[in-house]
Amino acid sequence: MRRRTTLATIVTGLCCGSLNYAAAQLAQAAQPPRPYVANQQGPSGGTGGGYCNTNDVNPTWKLRSLNVRSSSWIDRIEMEFDVGSAERRVVQCGGTGGDPNRVLTLEQGEYIVRVKGRYGNFVDYLYVQTNGPNGMKFRDFGNKNSTATGEFDYIAPAGLAIAGLVVKSGTYVDAVGVVLRQK
Repeated sequence: MRRRTTLATIVTGLCCGSLNYAAAQLAQAAQPPRPYVANQQGPSGGTGGGYCNTNDVNPTWKLRSLNVRSSSWIDRIEMEFDVGSAERRVVQCGGTGGDPNRVLTLEQGEYIVRVKGRYGNFVDYLYVQTNGPNGMKFRDFGNKNSTATGEFDYIAPAGLAIAGLVVKSGTYVDAVGVVLRQK
């Protein structure tokens, strides 16, 4: 059934959408299923895209910043991680379009407490909130006036923080989830 749905999505992309979208869908269809990650919630969103290699599979990485490119949809989520002593790694999930937004840089001791958004086939809008050293701070990304009917809202329970995002993407960001860890 999944193969039939994926093939229908690819054909739709070839005749009704961009060739890049169809190629991305075909590449994602070849990926093996992803194992469940402890304390993962989601992802929520559209059914396309493939999983991005973020800290949900690299538990020692620490999220340092989040940058999102967007226009009508979230085109790309870029995460910068501390991966060891003074070493950083940038992971880009999604395409190359969209406008750059303000970078959300996490200060020492700061962590994400809430991620919410709206989606149709793709994620249209994303809201990220942190505990902020001087009180809560947040960033809105994407189409704040989205009329998409799908919604998600991940809130870290007491004692936990959102340590990273689970992202499925192709040309656009299709779905977003979170990974919870101890503060």
